[in-house]
Amino acid sequence: MPKTVIWSIIQAMNTERTHFVTFDGLDATGKTTLTEMLQSRLDAVVLKTPPDWIRPLRETFNRQKVEMRFLYYAFGNLWVDRFVLRPFLDHKNEGGLVLQDRSWLSTLSAHELRGMSRKWLDMGVRLARMSVKPDISLILHVDPTVRYERLMGRGLVNKTDLQNMEYENQMENKYFQWAGRLEWNPNRFDNTNYDPINACEALARYIRVKYPFFCNIFLSIVPVSI
Repeated sequence: MPKTVIWSIIQAMNTERTHFVTFDGLDATGKTTLTEMLQSRLDAVVLKTPPDWIRPLRETFNRQKVEMRFLYYAFGNLWVDRFVLRPFLDHKNEGGLVLQDRSWLSTLSAHELRGMSRKWLDMGVRLARMSVKPDISLILHVDPTVRYERLMGRGLVNKTDLQNMEYENQMENKYFQWAGRLEWNPNRFDNTNYDPINACEALARYIRVKYPFFCNIFLSIVPVSI
């Protein structure tokens, strides 16, 4: 086994360290529902990007040019990282868990597909690399038909949702591509056939695994696919 892998496993065995897990996926894949349910199940801290205080501006920026839209989401990532996540990690000495609803993977993937220039994307990569790197990056998947039914059931199908559906077959690949460039640890969780309670139980078992870097080997622990 390469020395770098052994060292990664040794680091992962440090249960005293607070661990950081991000959740990405298209709308109605279960990000918000699952992070909120896992919050009590795992005694975790939950962060959201964009943060609540700028969320009312979301639809306004969604209608702007791609660069302005990107700045809004990038600012959300940076603000949460600098003013919430880092202070929490700096002051929490014992073990803990932080879950984040959306990350730089969503920001970079969505804006690449919307045609943002390479110059702007490279700037996003530099900013993402300055942010805290997650221990695990979960990418939630739901089959398009089921996802559309969930969106319709929520009554939240807007212009942005319809535009996102055009990227259905590309977005997930982009998440993994950007995770690779950022050297994150991406894992795909298929949430198509789960109700929220069962999905929460499966993810709780997954996140509780002592050795995150073994997750790619022992996939039979929970229904996760890479």
